[in-house]
Order: sequence, then C-alpha cells, then structure tokens
Amino acid sequence: MKFYQHESCGWCIPCREGTDWLKKTLTRFHAGGGVKKDIDNMYYLSENMLGRTFCPLGDAAAMPTMAFVKKFRTEFEDHLEGKRRVRLKKQGAVGRPATGVRVAHIRSRECELNARPDYTNA
Repeated sequence: MKFYQHESCGWCIPCREGTDWLKKTLTRFHAGGGVKKDIDNMYYLSENMLGRTFCPLGDAAAMPTMAFVKKFRTEFEDHLEGKRRVRLKKQGAVGRPATGVRVAHIRSRECELNARPDYTNA
C-alpha cells in the first residue's frame, strides 16, 4: 500500500485520502494496534475508492484490498486475537518435507520450464 500512497498524484480525493488511510490502517493493524472494526473499514474505504478516481491507481489499490479482506478475513481476525496460523508441511519435489512456499516455487519453475518453446530445433 506504500507504493500506491506514494504514487498518488493527490489530484482526486478518494485516491489521495483512501490510499493514505489504507496504508496507515494496515501498518497499525500489522503492528498489533488494530481493532476488529478496522477490517470492515478497510473494505469500506476500498469500496468508496473503486471507480471514483480519475486514473486507475485508486482502483489498483482498492481491488486487491477488497479481495484480501474478503478472502482472508479469518486471518485478520486471528491476528487480532494473537493466534498464529499453522502452516502445514507439504511433500517437496525430491521427497523431503518442504514449506508450502518452496513447493509453490518448485512447481511454478517446472511450469515455466515446460511452457517455454524449444528454439534449439528451429
């Protein structure tokens, strides 16, 4: 959100104020000073930014914010209560347990290699 707040030209109020409020709210929330109402406020701010700015920067900040509040609301609530989400270990590509991030990286790399055209036979 820092990027969107920094890049806002300040011409339209929804983008100028909305990105600033979202950045401040997310920063405070992440630091442990959030309240349950902040979750709804982030969504509400994003809804009011969407489609009301002169350029697409406001929409670009609003859409992912709305999506992560909508899809990961329980994680936000757990963060407020001090609960940690347990990350399950998955089976890695070489047979040893690996974190989900590493497995995703390995799989995306395999897809990337398989999707590349072979120019050596041209």
